[in-house]
Amino acid sequence: MPQARKANDTHSGHLSERPPRSEPSVRRVLVCHRDELTADGLARRVELEVGAQARTAVSLADAVAAVATAAPQVVVCSERLGEGAEVAEVAARLRAAGSAAPLLVVADSPAAVAAAHEAGASGFLTLERAPRELAAMVRALAAGRSMLPDPSQDGASAQLTAREFEVLRAFHRGLADKQVALELGIAVSTVKTHARSLYQKLDAHSRTSALYNARQAGLL
Repeated sequence: MPQARKANDTHSGHLSERPPRSEPSVRRVLVCHRDELTADGLARRVELEVGAQARTAVSLADAVAAVATAAPQVVVCSERLGEGAEVAEVAARLRAAGSAAPLLVVADSPAAVAAAHEAGASGFLTLERAPRELAAMVRALAAGRSMLPDPSQDGASAQLTAREFEVLRAFHRGLADKQVALELGIAVSTVKTHARSLYQKLDAHSRTSALYNARQAGLL
């Protein structure tokens, strides 16, 4: 397993119709968090579960330097870095430094989703959910998908998992359960499990009502 690197370090059911959709390879991720131990933990999870090389930064200066030297494909960032730099400022500085990488905001509270929107992020996770969902979210953002809940929704809709967002968007495109399973590379039974979960979170009793409630919540 590759080792997480600091920004200023030198180290670094049965379906057979067609194969699952291939995701683009994720090789470089930048993890920015004001707490060094948390940054290291997130970076190691990315390396273990995504197979990407992860660099870490705890300050805005470190993050800008890492973008210039590592060209990350995805940037994971807490809602603020050391010395009080807010994520919107971090995002602006990284873009000014030439980064076009999608931004995943990882925060202590679901309420920070508004800050993620302000920063132009493509995804949002709470630290509580990160151990389970970080890898899937990084892959989704690298593939160009947006996984950001509506800022006015701090309840159930903000708690959809990365996979549930993918299933929801597939339903929105009119795909049947079997087609969703083929596209995501999962079993039909797993699609149904995700569907039941997102129905509950969106206070819906069917696919039609789930899509309606999702649109009302700004998720589609």
